[in-house]
Amino acid sequence: MTDTVVDWTDPCARAAALTSAYYAILSGDREQRIRTRTLETETDVTFAASNVTVLRDEMIAAQNACDIANGQPDPRRRFAISAGSLTSRRRFF
Repeated sequence: MTDTVVDWTDPCARAAALTSAYYAILSGDREQRIRTRTLETETDVTFAASNVTVLRDEMIAAQNACDIANGQPDPRRRFAISAGSLTSRRRFF
């Protein structure tokens, strides 16, 4: 088990810590502990193999927040090309 201190207000540092914890658990470690520090508090969070889906969801959310903070587009947003409007079609009956 490793002990990592992370500034939780920085989404990129949070994403890096959660990603390393996620892959450590997948590779066989029983649990990972991450110490988070904000301006007012310090908290210990322990992730075990039983809640790896929660860890994965938090990791993806932190990676998306890091991408947005670095000026990259939101990866959850979809872009589509439309073939035309339904109201502009003429009906020939």
